[in-house]
Amino acid sequence: MKTFPLLQSQMGVVLACCKRPDSTCYNLPSAIPYSCKIDARRLVNAIQVVVDARPILKTRLVKDSQGNVRQFADKEMSIPIPVRHTTENEVGRYIHHGFVRPFNLFGEGPLCRFEVLVTEQHCWLLWDFHHVIADGITIAHHFVERDLPAAYLDEELVDAEMGMYHQAEVEEDSFGGTVYQQAREYFRSAFESYEM
Repeated sequence: MKTFPLLQSQMGVVLACCKRPDSTCYNLPSAIPYSCKIDARRLVNAIQVVVDARPILKTRLVKDSQGNVRQFADKEMSIPIPVRHTTENEVGRYIHHGFVRPFNLFGEGPLCRFEVLVTEQHCWLLWDFHHVIADGITIAHHFVERDLPAAYLDEELVDAEMGMYHQAEVEEDSFGGTVYQQAREYFRSAFESYEM
């Protein structure tokens, strides 16, 4: 199994989460109230298509023999997408007191979750991504605006230009280069009076 390094931004998130494993401060949850004309089962199938097409959503973190955190896409990982029927009045309470909860960074489970709530007025899509595998642009542009609508309409998904794993390898390869060393020295001198 091939593993990949973490981006430096991911490493910062991992270090912060290890200090507070029960926190949800790095969760990126949201809820979209679609019209009740949206077919809940078709929405679930569309989410599953996206999950299967985007390896980053099945990311698992592991430590190598030197204790370095690495990542890989677990192709066998299952990401359940339950559908629940509830009332409109219960949606907010459920989101805040049931759906959003901490992720286990080094556990067997996924680092994202999805759920569809069907009420008398809406078909709600709930999602929660851990920030170690996603950011606002990833979610808003790639997932919400591009991939999910295409999958719902049975259209082909557009390939990502450069995935996060590849980007992490490129970043790691740059560490020994002249540009990286110059940047490192610049920031060391810029922040030398600050306690880090």
